[in-house]
Amino acid sequence: MPTFNTTDAFVGMFQIPEPGVAIAKINSFADCTMEVSEEIDYSGKRIISIAQIDITNVDITEGTISSVIIETKKNSESTWRILPAFSVSWTGSDNSGQFFVKDMQFDDNGITHDFRAYFLNIDGEKAYDLVTGKTIGVATPSGAGYLEDSCIFNGRDDLVQHPAVLNLKATNANITEGGNYNAPAHIPNNGIIRLEWDNMKVKGTITNHPFADGIQRFISGKQWRTIEGYVVYIYIAVLAGPTNEYPVQPEVDAANGTWYVVGETQNTFIEIDCPKNKKVAFYVACKAPFPSAPTVITSTRIPFLQY
Repeated sequence: MPTFNTTDAFVGMFQIPEPGVAIAKINSFADCTMEVSEEIDYSGKRIISIAQIDITNVDITEGTISSVIIETKKNSESTWRILPAFSVSWTGSDNSGQFFVKDMQFDDNGITHDFRAYFLNIDGEKAYDLVTGKTIGVATPSGAGYLEDSCIFNGRDDLVQHPAVLNLKATNANITEGGNYNAPAHIPNNGIIRLEWDNMKVKGTITNHPFADGIQRFISGKQWRTIEGYVVYIYIAVLAGPTNEYPVQPEVDAANGTWYVVGETQNTFIEIDCPKNKKVAFYVACKAPFPSAPTVITSTRIPFLQY
């Protein structure tokens, strides 16, 4: 009798498939943003460093994004680690999300971690970019690439270095918010200007708060409470207003004028004796609670005044 190979006769199980889910199509992947910052949890027995990942401006023309996939590695490493998927339900325009990764490795000198992200639909298929027609989450040039950002983790909150003060005004000027270089506001003839601003230490959570780079970000009430005070800068014009509305790179303004530190204060006001016959502007920043931080990064500027 013939011998049958029963293995060759078995081909498994079959089913009529459910209708597939449309691949999510991003209107313009280049317009999407990802920002990574360090947040610290001091509530336990040890400091826990947390990566806060903000993804914004995801405009979906077709389909639904059901998962955000985030990968991370140390900057010194070459192998990416895939984190558990973050579930979302994104459709339409202006989608955004905030995602957290706990127990990031850090030290006092800072450890740089790289992050990248892409999107999946409910079928696990990667979204793609309508502009380029390429799949997101595939390395270029064959794909549209990833959302990417890096962050230095040093065991200290990042966000307290960056938030602007709110409602900065020159309360004794004829125009409290100042004018411009060609038409400055005026202050009293004694040359003393009084600046006032909100008490930032008591602010609650703000979802979209202005930062020095022009991007709005989330900041919590806990982070506001960690600031130690305020740093006040004055810009003395020579030929024009400052190139930047903050004194991060004063050398770029050398031809037009110069930023100087006036001083620091715990108060939400300060009186400054201004130089005569000069046009000036002011910048007030939240002071970070540790000495190794930049003295000032963000603030709201008062436009030009003169007396």
